[in-house]
Amino acid sequence: VTMTHVNLYNDNVAIGVHWPEFFSEQEYNMMYSEIEFLCQDEFLLDSKEAGGASDSSGQMLRQNKGVILESIFNDNNSDIHRCTRRIFENETLEQLLKLGDVFHYLRMPTKETNLVNHYMDTHSYSYHRDACVMSALTVFHKIPKPYTGGQLKIRYGTREDTIMLQPRDLFIFPSYVEHCVTPISLLPETDKSDMMNGRISISKFIKLV
Repeated sequence: VTMTHVNLYNDNVAIGVHWPEFFSEQEYNMMYSEIEFLCQDEFLLDSKEAGGASDSSGQMLRQNKGVILESIFNDNNSDIHRCTRRIFENETLEQLLKLGDVFHYLRMPTKETNLVNHYMDTHSYSYHRDACVMSALTVFHKIPKPYTGGQLKIRYGTREDTIMLQPRDLFIFPSYVEHCVTPISLLPETDKSDMMNGRISISKFIKLV
C-alpha cells in the first residue's frame, strides 16, 4: 500500500498522511454496522450538543449532527474503538514515524475521543482546528455514493490540499492543521429519509495525558 505523504512546502515535514485501505474489508463492515446503529435520531445530536469548533462570535462552524462514541459504548463493546486503535500498533507507528517526527505523539500516553459525524444535504464544516494533538479520519458511505461534495480539505499557511478519501482509507494529521469538509449535495433520486444516505465519518481525537 502506498501512503501519500503530504509535505509542508518543500520541507520534509509531514502535515498529514493519507493511508489508502488502512482498514480491511472486515474491519470496515464491522464499523459500518455499528454506525448504522448509531445514526438514529435518538443518538444524533446537533452541532452544539455534540461539540465542535465555533468562530469568534460563538457561531458553530459545522451544520452536521454527530454522536460521541464513548457516550454510547464503552471501549470493550465498540468495534469502531477496537479497529481504529490499530493506529497505535507498532507496525503502524513504524510506518508513520518514517514520515514525520510529529507522529511521536502516538507513542506517548494518550486519551482518545471518537466522534461519529453525520452529514446530510447542504451540511458542511468550515475551516477549523481540533482541540487535541493528533486527529485521524475515515469516511463511510453507501456504494454508489449518494451525494456529491463532502471533500476533506486541509490548509497550512498559503497551501491548500484536497484529500480524496475513500471508504477504508485513513487520514491522520497533527491537529494544528486547519481542515474543512465542503458542502454535500444529495443526488436527486436519493431517499433523504434514509439516515445512511449521507456522508458519515469517524474523527478520532487524540490528546496527551
